[in-house]
Amino acid sequence: MVRGSMRFRFDCHPRFNYGRDPYELEVHPEGDVFRSPTLTLSIAPFKDSERKFDARGIRRDADGVSASFTLHAGDIGGVVLETACPHAPRAMSTEEACDLLAETRDYWRRVLSWVALDRAIRIAHRRGRPGDTARWATERDAIYQQVMTCGFNQERRAFVQHYGSDILDASLLAMPGLNIISPTDPMWESTLRAMDAELASDSLVYRYDPKASPDGLAGTEGTFNMCTFWYVQALAQAGRLDDARLTFEKMLTYASPLGLYSEEIAPTGEQIGNFPQAFSHLSLISTAAHLDDLLDKEQC
Repeated sequence: MVRGSMRFRFDCHPRFNYGRDPYELEVHPEGDVFRSPTLTLSIAPFKDSERKFDARGIRRDADGVSASFTLHAGDIGGVVLETACPHAPRAMSTEEACDLLAETRDYWRRVLSWVALDRAIRIAHRRGRPGDTARWATERDAIYQQVMTCGFNQERRAFVQHYGSDILDASLLAMPGLNIISPTDPMWESTLRAMDAELASDSLVYRYDPKASPDGLAGTEGTFNMCTFWYVQALAQAGRLDDARLTFEKMLTYASPLGLYSEEIAPTGEQIGNFPQAFSHLSLISTAAHLDDLLDKEQC
């Protein structure tokens, strides 16, 4: 909740193909367009009916654009950057912008809200801290029931990208690690089997299926290294230790001579995207430690 007023500023200076591709900037009445040989992006304001901020407030700034605007309590406004149609940017209402954000945000907002409440309850109980734990538990359990009911597609027998969807998403591999579901729960085991069949390709894991969930980006989607390491951990937690170990050892062969990983692995096996990628290495370390612990327990 914001009281009074707040000043906002945005700057947009895109670097297509990691700065290798040139681009042109086009100015239109509804916003601006960045056009490169492989990708077109549009940037346009969205605003409430009183039009507190419109495209006239966006100005050129060197090789990009920038703008400043002020919102007061109760105002809604901002800018949307999206993959664009071949023509001019489109006007977007506040309602549409909020719906687009909500579609991708709400599922994980609910999951992470459950995590926050669950951990707050644990801290209060273990450390004797004050807190309305009864109310927190009620809210936590309500979120859990909603995620289990709305986030699970009965036809697919799998948790899906967002409520009402039938599309798989590898970010869901984090669910057992967050303890919102047991790694041996039948709902999770069927989700993991669906990912085996649809998102995993010889040990490497795609974030999602671009054909089923188009992202508007040109080129071929590579497998995402962080998701592959999450997949190893999910396999191990589900008791599939042989599969987890084999997948992990295969993944190690894709490292650079210095043992570094990029963001993605291309279908050709080369490393692509940001290099080195911190998320890839954080998930590598976490997965290696977890897998090693489970393998040691199996031998005891």
